[in-house]
Amino acid sequence: MNASTSTIRIGRSSGKTYGLDLCDQSDFDLGELFELPSKSSYYLLDFEVYFNRTSIVIRIKPTNTDVVIMNYHPSSTPLHVHTTAHQNNYTIFVIFDDHILRIRLENSEFVKCATNLFTISSELLQSIIKKSFLKINGGQILRACIFVDKGNFNQFESYNLLLDNEGERIFYKYKGFSFRVPAKITNIEINDTYENLENDHNHIILRWIRKSINWSISIVDRKVDSFYDSNNVTRLYLIKEYEGYCISQTDKIPQFEMFDFQIVATLHVYFSKKITTSDSEIQRLLKLNSFIGWSIESDSEPEPEPEPEPESESDSDSD
Repeated sequence: MNASTSTIRIGRSSGKTYGLDLCDQSDFDLGELFELPSKSSYYLLDFEVYFNRTSIVIRIKPTNTDVVIMNYHPSSTPLHVHTTAHQNNYTIFVIFDDHILRIRLENSEFVKCATNLFTISSELLQSIIKKSFLKINGGQILRACIFVDKGNFNQFESYNLLLDNEGERIFYKYKGFSFRVPAKITNIEINDTYENLENDHNHIILRWIRKSINWSISIVDRKVDSFYDSNNVTRLYLIKEYEGYCISQTDKIPQFEMFDFQIVATLHVYFSKKITTSDSEIQRLLKLNSFIGWSIESDSEPEPEPEPEPESESDSDSD
């Protein structure tokens, strides 16, 4: 550590609880460190985050302060760090796969820290093939976006994390939804161009390649009747009913009219080149999401996926 740098050490006291480490603050060896994804609510806040299997280092450059989290729980995996700032007061949220740690600083001095349990919707961390945390509403809300490999299909999951700087409860998880996409996808992108919208609606763009076909899906988390007007775009609606989610090409679904349901998102599906299989790919997407299935807010497991149909001749490109 640089001698001119102020270092605050946070230690794990027991389980997944933390406190200020009052032990010897002399130099210590962190070993090899790797960069961890991070965001800030304040554009000009310059900070970096690094981690290894035991420690996390958060370097706040404006105040020349290092916050070092020592000996985090061995079963936990750090996913993301988010920092909010007001003058010289900072609140740091460290998001693990099973808990969230909040650290408060004032004038480069430690104030307190707290933790709450946190569970990503995916049952196996190893199944995540892409993740992103997008900031919205001035950075106090993070939109978690996760692609999960489920074997015969992939699942996109999304929800909001409302971060609380002061309260006993660190975060609130809400506005969750999920849907299935075909398997064997590569080059996944989650575009956060629209992450800074000053409202509670989110616009997420997903891109990936499946068997040489370029997919792009624009997601708006509400019902939209006019957004794209193009023959190359297919508008779909993600619908939540009492047991889970499904996708339809229309917002009028006779078979669900007897139940309570709502449109939670509008999906605009676009293929970057004109392909003869576009209709079959849309039908594949609809079929994957036509079941009465698993809800992101439920702990229940999805119904078993039927055996995949043989690939059509036009869909048999090599991966």
